[in-house]
Amino acid sequence: MDSNLGERLTIAIDTGWPHRALWQHPFGTVLRVTYVDWDSGITEGVSPGYADSAPIGRAEAYRVWVSNPNRSISINFKFRAQGLNSAVTEQVLNEEVILPARFLDALKYPVYNQQQDVSYAPPPVLLKIGTLMTARCILTGGDIQWVFDPMDPDSLLPHGADFNATFEVVRAFKRNLGYFPSGTVGGPISGNWQ
Repeated sequence: MDSNLGERLTIAIDTGWPHRALWQHPFGTVLRVTYVDWDSGITEGVSPGYADSAPIGRAEAYRVWVSNPNRSISINFKFRAQGLNSAVTEQVLNEEVILPARFLDALKYPVYNQQQDVSYAPPPVLLKIGTLMTARCILTGGDIQWVFDPMDPDSLLPHGADFNATFEVVRAFKRNLGYFPSGTVGGPISGNWQ
C-alpha cells in the first residue's frame, strides 16, 4: 500500500483566513495527496498584460504594460482505492477516493456562517509541492472525473477519481509583488508565492 506524500505535497486551508473555523470537512483543513499525474507535469503560467497605444504616423503601436494577471498552477490529482490487505470496502472508497476528491471540489464553494446568516468566499489555500513551490492560491477550476474501472457493484462507488485542478496565486498584500526578492533569499523566484 502506498502512503501519502506527507508534508511534501499538501493543500491546506490558509491559517490566516478569518473564516477558517467555518470549513467543515472530515479530513479537517489539510489534504495530503498520494498520487499525482507526474507524467503530465505541473504547469505554472502567467501572461503579462499589455495595452496598445497607437500613435498617429507610426506603423506599430506602442505596447504599454498595464498589469500582470494572477499566476496559474495546473496539477492533475489522482485518487485510487488501495485498501488494507487488498480489501476494498465502502469505507476505503470513501476515505481514499470520494472524500479527497470532494475536499478539492469544496474549494470552489463559499462557506456559510449560520449565526450571522452570511456566506463568505471560498477559502484560499496553501499549496505546497515539495521544495519546488509554496503558493497561497484559490482554486479557479477543476472537476471530478470518477473512474469506474473497477467499481463497487453494490454501492456503485468508483475505485478512482481524477481532479485536474487549476489554482491561481493570490498573495497576501505586499508592496513588492515583483518576481525577484527584495532581499538575498525568498520571493517568487525561490518558489515562495505567499
